[in-house]
Amino acid sequence: MTAVIDMRNIWHYTKGSCMNMRESERPGKVIEYLMLAGNVFLGLVVLELIVHGLVDYADATFLFQTQKKPVLALLCLFMTAFLLLVFSACRRLTENLTLRKAKMVSALLLVPAFALQIYMLFYYRSSYLFDNAFVTGGASALAMDGQVAKEAVYYLSVYPNQNAYAVLTAVLWKLGTAAGISRAAMPLLLNCVNLVFLDTAAVLFLLTVSAYKKRTPGSFVRILFLLLCNPFLYIGVSYYYTITLSMPFVMGILYLYVRFLRKKEKHPYVVLALLGLVVGFGYLLRATTMIPFIAVIACLLFLGRLQKRDLLAAAVAVLTIAGISAGNRQYIGLDTKDTAFPLTHWVMMSMTSPGSHNEADETYTASFPTAEEKKAADRERLAEKLQAMTAGDLLSLAHAKVENTWGRGSNGYPVYLENCLRTDGLYPYLFGDHKDFVILYHQGYYLCLLLGIFYDLLRTVRKKQWDSYVFQLTFLGAVLFYLLWETGSQYSLPFLLVLQFLAENGVEQWEEAVVSDRGKTCKLQRSICLVLLAGLLVFAIGNYSVFTGQTQEYTHPVVMQLLANEELSIGKEKLLQTFEASQPFDRVIFQWRNDDSSSDAVYEAVLASETGVIAEEEITGAGQPYNGATVLSFPTVTPDGTQMYTLSIRKKSGTDELRFVTYSMGYYDAYAGGTLTLGGQELTKDLLLSVSRTEIKTYTTTKRYWAFTAFFIAALAVLFVLAGRGERRRMK
Repeated sequence: MTAVIDMRNIWHYTKGSCMNMRESERPGKVIEYLMLAGNVFLGLVVLELIVHGLVDYADATFLFQTQKKPVLALLCLFMTAFLLLVFSACRRLTENLTLRKAKMVSALLLVPAFALQIYMLFYYRSSYLFDNAFVTGGASALAMDGQVAKEAVYYLSVYPNQNAYAVLTAVLWKLGTAAGISRAAMPLLLNCVNLVFLDTAAVLFLLTVSAYKKRTPGSFVRILFLLLCNPFLYIGVSYYYTITLSMPFVMGILYLYVRFLRKKEKHPYVVLALLGLVVGFGYLLRATTMIPFIAVIACLLFLGRLQKRDLLAAAVAVLTIAGISAGNRQYIGLDTKDTAFPLTHWVMMSMTSPGSHNEADETYTASFPTAEEKKAADRERLAEKLQAMTAGDLLSLAHAKVENTWGRGSNGYPVYLENCLRTDGLYPYLFGDHKDFVILYHQGYYLCLLLGIFYDLLRTVRKKQWDSYVFQLTFLGAVLFYLLWETGSQYSLPFLLVLQFLAENGVEQWEEAVVSDRGKTCKLQRSICLVLLAGLLVFAIGNYSVFTGQTQEYTHPVVMQLLANEELSIGKEKLLQTFEASQPFDRVIFQWRNDDSSSDAVYEAVLASETGVIAEEEITGAGQPYNGATVLSFPTVTPDGTQMYTLSIRKKSGTDELRFVTYSMGYYDAYAGGTLTLGGQELTKDLLLSVSRTEIKTYTTTKRYWAFTAFFIAALAVLFVLAGRGERRRMK
């Protein structure tokens, strides 16, 4: 991880006299009944997510095309049970670790984890899409020209809640420019900052876990191992957006509560001021950061710990938000009084299943010129939607919104992060047509978390122990918020480490409950290993021909620049788009717009390498639709290493014009592997371009299929042996 973990502090918290969260004071009966009711509701939500989650991983497209629903559920159940066995074996291997050995094992876990993060960050480099592309492009022009890019004015006028994110990006862009970083490499700087935020959140998580209660060295290693198995820590390194940037603020609030504020003593003013600053900055980046702060205040109130001096935190937060917001508005320079969408817009828009963004409602709200008219229109449309819905419709909508936000362990990463600069190596298995089993791993891991959370909630309800209630209340608050607000599969990510904490706590409580009868536990785990082995063999033998015998057409991307917001007229100048390729390709596609089907415009497109012309095509406007595309197909080109290629477009004849589709967003370079020039002048745009190769093949080869199967067989054999090792230790 990028942030350095001070192991001495962690072990200090582990061995010190940190207060156990099982307070002797109990809330009043009415309050406690309300707390129990909230946890019962949250438990039912989690239970539904577990059941539905067995088949809610449709991003595994090949599996969903070839397997029936019961098989899909069994595959997910297999992965979940397999991971639970792995985590149980980790407990068995680490329970007797000394402090010195625990530090060594922790270091051995952290080094490859950080190396994988760096590899994902610098090699694959996911491109920005949608919101983060708009803000990055707008902020780049703000840094370079002193004003927001014209292409981003609408977005930032409608969503002034992104002002802090835009200003942060502009400051980083200025710093990068001063350091001599090129426009193409600037997203790397932003992603490095994102990595720092992501890993800071992970460090705060570990500090929170350590401050929560006394732990053995082995217990800390198990928690670290489970955390490092979370795939988003690696997939999400290029997701520079408020969703990841807000994560350390969420964990920072909860850490300050666990470490300092849950104690009986007077809360230190310094801590309260720091809490206010964390809340303020976190809220400016993403408003949902307020949810854990509300949970902290509620816990202090419910458990009789709220003090007058705690108002200092709220006051500092309000002053921070007010002061920085005013500065941000002045720096960005946009008057959003009448353009900003009212809060009712997101409630209204979310009343259309599954509660996510939809263009029709955005266009509707934007069509009203003043703030008052927007508010009135949104209230009217919201009332119309509610009147048209029955009680059953509302329940169905609530179910769809919960599933859309909390249902998938992949958190929508195949949509938001699949457009990478490079597509070789592990790309097909992480983002491409062969990502099925990585998606299955995501879902299995997520179900492990949900099972741990369910046990933690069950323990709280049964024993009325409120030690982890601030985390439970944060989760409940987030669930309730997204029942009212716009939803999205990535919107749960700011609370990912909150879920991780609850899951860790639940798993640990469950292990403590069963450790007294380890003999039965070991026999159960061995039985599960045998059942999983039998299921694996049945599936592997039964689906051998599906994976290795059935051919289909695969399109493997080599270069992707799929953003578009502008059409470019080139006149008599030559348009040149360069791109890098290190893999074979046989197809290049770009798009254009034609205003008149009787157009007399004729253009020529030529694809060439350093050694000569590869393909050429004449483009005519006559008889063509408004939305047109040119497909250059040719015998497979195999680059010698990494080579540069050039697509040139020029007008041959005619008075009419075609306009070529590009993406322009300030100084943001949507495709860093090449440049777009017109008449020899480099543009701050990128041509909408797809370079790919088409192959007809099986999903995998026989050798790889059985090697993959053998890996799981060997892993189950090791887990079977380790289960017996625990029984032998008990007998000794």
